[in-house]
Amino acid sequence: MYFPQVKNLSFLLLSLSLWSCQNDLAPEEMECTDRSFPPDSSIERYQANQGALLDLDFDKKIAPEYLQSDYQILSLMLKEANPNLYRYRSQSAMDSFFDAQICALSDSAYYLEFIRSLAKTFNFMACGHSGWSHRNSYFPYRDSSLKLLPLDLKIEGNQYFIQENFSENPILAKGMEIIKINGRSPSEINHLLSQHMYKDGQSAPEARQEIEKYFRNAYSNFIENPEHFEIQVRHPKGLQELYLNALAKGEIDSIQKAREPISSKPSKFLEFQSWPSKNMAYYRIGWFRNEGIEAMGQNFNHFTDSIFAAIAMEGLDTLIIDLRGNTGGWTANGKKLLSYLLNEPHSYIDDVRFKKLGNFSFQELILSDQGLNDTMQFTLGSDSLWTWTNYPSLEVQPAESNSFQGQVIILIDEWTRSAAGIFSSLAREYSNALFIGPENACARGGQGGMVMVAQLPWTGVTVHFSTAKYNLSIDPQKVARGINSDYANLEQWTRLHPQSSLAEIWKAEVGDSMIH
Repeated sequence: MYFPQVKNLSFLLLSLSLWSCQNDLAPEEMECTDRSFPPDSSIERYQANQGALLDLDFDKKIAPEYLQSDYQILSLMLKEANPNLYRYRSQSAMDSFFDAQICALSDSAYYLEFIRSLAKTFNFMACGHSGWSHRNSYFPYRDSSLKLLPLDLKIEGNQYFIQENFSENPILAKGMEIIKINGRSPSEINHLLSQHMYKDGQSAPEARQEIEKYFRNAYSNFIENPEHFEIQVRHPKGLQELYLNALAKGEIDSIQKAREPISSKPSKFLEFQSWPSKNMAYYRIGWFRNEGIEAMGQNFNHFTDSIFAAIAMEGLDTLIIDLRGNTGGWTANGKKLLSYLLNEPHSYIDDVRFKKLGNFSFQELILSDQGLNDTMQFTLGSDSLWTWTNYPSLEVQPAESNSFQGQVIILIDEWTRSAAGIFSSLAREYSNALFIGPENACARGGQGGMVMVAQLPWTGVTVHFSTAKYNLSIDPQKVARGINSDYANLEQWTRLHPQSSLAEIWKAEVGDSMIH
């Protein structure tokens, strides 16, 4: 049900409040009304209802008291549970941002407008293990009622190129450059989207790979849902204005499936190849999460031991470790891999710290808790944070045998995150590894973890956030950014080293089959 809508802000004031959110602070003269219910009241109602309180009609606006109540509860969750809340922003900056968002929600708004407020909050906070997910009932609504851009794009900097055309317009060919979409340039669209996308510290701030992968949905979530698109393209005959009807997601999916057979994907998360004649080995690690690896019938420790034994037996002197697309998993797997690249012990994770160990004030909203167990030991510090004293990956020792002394080349991309990002950061610090790829979206100085999932009581939006703070010994000047690679991409490496074994093998034997 919906409470009666109360309006006491003019359209001008609402516009100013939305402006203030994008600029972090509200103008002093702005009048904002907080209509939110006390958090305890909302939580009690949610518990009594055994789930989300509003039966949302996504075509209608939601009264501000519901939106503000959910946002206040999100703020409560982050302040109470997430020790990374002030890692990259000061407390005063975060408090000002929270206030500005509450101000922007002083009037009724559509569901997607509320989603934009949440997305900007997580982006501003910049904890890569925190974010949001749509309410489940939104997906069938989106698939049946909203229409999307019928194009797949390739994004290079601030240029858009057509990757796939699902529209009925035959003029749009693969590789054609798009100059504008509904009057906006690619740089304008990228700027808008980047304020709402995943962010960890200051790493990969332009989020180009993320925007490219999720462009269609991101444009829908964060910019607009028009019935048609006016596209300006660079045609061989000059600039042309074209008109495209937007298509339902199900229709786009059907066209895509009819056109493209199911591509063959690697059946395992761990893959190994070697070329003794070229003194080269290749180890692809698609995930560090043991549950996924073991579901494919593999064991990370056994597999890694076996491939380094094989490398030693064959006397190979170049090892490529491919971590592209590896979004993380178990830190112990990164520690295991790094042990083969070291000659002396090093710190792996300096410490793991928590704000709180269970018994949260929003306990009834939690869908998945922080994952504590009886084997974990903690001490309370003078700063009121709990330290996990028997964390198993505090130090990494060199492997007892078959350590690798040759040249290591590590392939990364924006998706090399979390545990894979931690390994990459420490391999950069402690080994001679060369890195190829764009900056990964993973801050080098540490990560969040022990992720909790909860539901906002009124809108039913799902949020997730770190409850642990993992710290690494990294130069303070580097902690907020990702890896600064030696080469931007494989093409640059092969162009500069055309006679290298890597260039020859990649072109002749590996090619696109290993690019994911």
